Amino acid sequence: MENLKKQHKYFCLTTGDIKPVVSFIKMMACIILALLYAAKGYSQDAETDSLLQIVAKGKDDSLKVNALISLTVSNYQSSPGKALEYANKAKDLAIKLNFKSGEAYAYKWLGIIENYQGNYYEALVHSNTSLNIFKTLGDKAGTSNLLNNLGAFYADKDENSRAVQYYLQALDLAKQSGNKLRIASTLGNIGVIYSKNPATNDTALAYYLKALPYAQDIQDSESIGIIYTNIGEVYAVKKDYNKAYNYYNKAVQTLGNSASTAYTYNDIGKLYKQQQAYDSADVYFDKAYTIAQQNNSPVDVMQALIGKGQLQMALNKNKEAIVLFNKALDIGKPIQSTPELKGIYEGLSAAYKKMNDYEHAFLFQSLLNNLYNTVNERKLNFNTATLEYAMELQKQSGKIAMLMKENEMQELDLKNEKFARNVSLAALGVLLIVTIMLLLNINQRKKLNRLLSIQKRQIEIQKTNVEKALMELKATQSQLIHSEKMASLGELTAGIAHEIQNPLNFVNNFSELNKELIDELKNELLLDNKQEALLIADDIRANEQKIMHHGKRADSIVKGMLQHSQASSGKKELTDINALIDESLRLSYHGLRAKDKALNATIHTSFDAGVGKINIIPQDISRVMLNLFNNAFYAVNEKKRQLNGTYEPKVSVHTKKENHSITITVKDNGNGIPQNITDKIFQPFFTTKPAGQGTGLGLSLSYDIIKAHGGEIKVESTEGEGTKFIIYVPFV
Repeated sequence: MENLKKQHKYFCLTTGDIKPVVSFIKMMACIILALLYAAKGYSQDAETDSLLQIVAKGKDDSLKVNALISLTVSNYQSSPGKALEYANKAKDLAIKLNFKSGEAYAYKWLGIIENYQGNYYEALVHSNTSLNIFKTLGDKAGTSNLLNNLGAFYADKDENSRAVQYYLQALDLAKQSGNKLRIASTLGNIGVIYSKNPATNDTALAYYLKALPYAQDIQDSESIGIIYTNIGEVYAVKKDYNKAYNYYNKAVQTLGNSASTAYTYNDIGKLYKQQQAYDSADVYFDKAYTIAQQNNSPVDVMQALIGKGQLQMALNKNKEAIVLFNKALDIGKPIQSTPELKGIYEGLSAAYKKMNDYEHAFLFQSLLNNLYNTVNERKLNFNTATLEYAMELQKQSGKIAMLMKENEMQELDLKNEKFARNVSLAALGVLLIVTIMLLLNINQRKKLNRLLSIQKRQIEIQKTNVEKALMELKATQSQLIHSEKMASLGELTAGIAHEIQNPLNFVNNFSELNKELIDELKNELLLDNKQEALLIADDIRANEQKIMHHGKRADSIVKGMLQHSQASSGKKELTDINALIDESLRLSYHGLRAKDKALNATIHTSFDAGVGKINIIPQDISRVMLNLFNNAFYAVNEKKRQLNGTYEPKVSVHTKKENHSITITVKDNGNGIPQNITDKIFQPFFTTKPAGQGTGLGLSLSYDIIKAHGGEIKVESTEGEGTKFIIYVPFV
């Protein structure tokens, strides 16, 4: 039975009967927890033992298929690998028995598990196979269920238009069958899509209000309560706090002590915190924590702890906040709930930063960056799988059309043969000839069947080879992306080390000098030389001021590096572009020198003071500049090694203000780029570096970043003389 999970708004469909399910940022959290609650009905030891007995000793019939599907559901959370094994056995047995309904449900669960494990192509294949079987059976409930699941897959990856298309198809079928709970679920799902954007909150509210009467007609308190919560969230975003509290309270009264109540209490706590009513907020976070613990709802427990941690930070109790965030992290790591991990890493980084513990702040900021990268890679992989599946369908459609044409030709041939046979039968003398023709026709059909069988096997072999090649390609892509990340991290670390070394040296030197001056001061005081003692004291004070100055300089560098390493928020801000380029240049040079002391180059900068601050995403532009500088220093260093010291490496960077844009030029006098590959350098995974030294992603990512800013990046190169990259960035 379908259950409702509470995290801002998705209605997720899992098994045949539906309950609305809500999700916050990721649809996957909804699917995981919906299945977790569904699994409770199957997880009792006695029932599990009974199911295992049926599978082990029962005969091969529909009862065993249903038992295998039930075991799939009960093992989905605790052991997805075992669940996948049960689902495959259910599918194979259902096919053997020609039990179409069981086959459809087995394929459906295979799709859900593969999607959860990130195997998106397989998830789409299995889900669409299940959908087609339900359609063939005329099972409107099953078809609507699968359409909702497919909508959930796309909504999870922010493919909102595709998601709404599936939801609308599901809604049409639900209305045809008169299933009010399924209608409420689907209307709620569409409302969720619109609630993602504050600009379409009124549309989301309209869908929730349409869903509410259907849930009330069947008196499903869980569904009603969750819809009330969703409506409250819409009013909270609109800052209509009275209506928000009103709907939250309706939800609490309707839900009682169910797990969904914990989510609603968390919502109320967040709203009180937003209004700086911290005592009230703390009370509701505690209520949410207690009910979530009672209902074994780990995500709601994490949300309550995150809320309490953020509350402690608002009260400047950072140590207490860190304890709460770490407690939430211990719960979150095993279930890998992305939205909650995001809140935990953000909270820990901010709390440590407030305590001036920049090492831990940097650590959790890095974990947050990796989390963003993982989410983006999942979306990219899903889009790739969608295209692969569409391409495979197109190929199969072409093959089917060819086979249909061949069948038409065969039918035409058969008609002609029949006509000839009828004419021949008119004369008894040609009966023997007609018999021979029939025998030849039968033999030809046998040959054709053998040929079709061979072609079918060849197609299966080709499909296996293509799938294997695709898996190898994906593995290689993941390795390359990992290599690029690790290389960037190493260079950044080396740059930070060099930048911070100078102020630390000053601090150490002046500290040693003060030790000696203090010893001299003691001696002068013992000799009662007050005047000399005062002079020494003045020197100590001056040195302490220098220590403070250089300590603040080190603090400034660490804060700057921490900001530099943050994941891109995607928001543009006014940035001193000259300062950003100069910082990137120093980081690149000192980072590479930390790895290769032989690297030396003459650096020339020419910054147009008229450029000032421009509206950009600083982290993204900084990555572009780091990549260009790294390439330039690599090029001149390679040329220096080839010429054995008879060459002076030079790297220059210039900025210039134009009419409506600024021009950034990075130039080196390295070996240059051959003319025949200049057009390829911005292609993903193309590199001129030796194997193992470059991933080929740097310039491709740089090109995408500049295009996203509405700008342009060009390259001019003469082989043997050097390379010049020119970037145009608009002021807008």
